[in-house]
Amino acid sequence: HGAGYAVFIDGVELHVMQNADGSWISVVSHYDPVPTPRAAARAAVVELQGAPLVPLGMPMPQQ
Repeated sequence: HGAGYAVFIDGVELHVMQNADGSWISVVSHYDPVPTPRAAARAAVVELQGAPLVPLGMPMPQQ
């Protein structure tokens, strides 16, 4: 789905996908397409606001 790209935030892989129109989305900023995988990573960092990225398939930590 990521067309050969692997994007990591603090050592955790961020799942990115390229849309048919060439734009990119991630699981964090799914509804905000951007032009590059790097821009998808930057958008995810902004959206996370300091929260850790949890790998896909892992349960969310209880607070």
